[in-house]
Amino acid sequence: MSDTLVPHYAMLDLDATASAAEIREAYLDLVKVWHPDRFSGESPRFVRKVEEKLKAINRAYEILRSGAPAFDEEAGRYAGAWKAEDSPNLLPMSFGEFWGYVNDDGKLVIPPRFQSAQSFREGLALVREYDRYGFIDRTGEYTVYPEFAEARGFSEGLAAVVLSYRWGYVDRQGSFRVTPNFDAAGEFREGLATVKWRGRWGYVDRAGSFVLRPQFQDALPFDGGWARVRYGQKWGKANRDGDVYIDGRRVLIEAGGGAVS
Repeated sequence: MSDTLVPHYAMLDLDATASAAEIREAYLDLVKVWHPDRFSGESPRFVRKVEEKLKAINRAYEILRSGAPAFDEEAGRYAGAWKAEDSPNLLPMSFGEFWGYVNDDGKLVIPPRFQSAQSFREGLALVREYDRYGFIDRTGEYTVYPEFAEARGFSEGLAAVVLSYRWGYVDRQGSFRVTPNFDAAGEFREGLATVKWRGRWGYVDRAGSFVLRPQFQDALPFDGGWARVRYGQKWGKANRDGDVYIDGRRVLIEAGGGAVS
């Protein structure tokens, strides 16, 4: 090992025998400790010192990851170090008061500014900012502005959200595709989603029309053409044609019925 790497191991509080996994773990720990957003209430001079410390930590990690201290002037980074297109996966991470996103190698990609953050689903991530929920893309930009009191992640191109105490569904641009009329709403599976209306659960399609009217005490998402439902005190299964079986016997229920009225 080159002696030039020793200071970089020391920057991460490691010795030269550290494995790749230990280097990554140490880096993630130090990013949490030294991220400037944790010291926003301190003096500008102190914050500058913290920023320089984090830069040194990032530089040490990039060098140790690459295994080569040579700096590529044209690329503007150390040879073999991470660049944005290398890893499409982004992971939510808490930095104390706020959440941000790192890539698979622990490199900070979206700075922490969110009150909460979830994993990316269908290319968008559910985050909370200003005490409201919205969705960001992998650059950290909002595609659905945070204006909802509650929300779920995207499934089959739609996301359940709460507007004025009622649940509906928006598309990737934030436009409502299913009017917020429901007491509760689940995720889409196999083209249908569970919704609660007037105290009972049923299923709607992507246009918001009932495929199975709300008449169940509980209902789970579809899987393989069938969904588990609770009818009265017993659990059974239902298909989208309205066939419901409880204890192996078919039960007559009300299927279809259009949109909420």
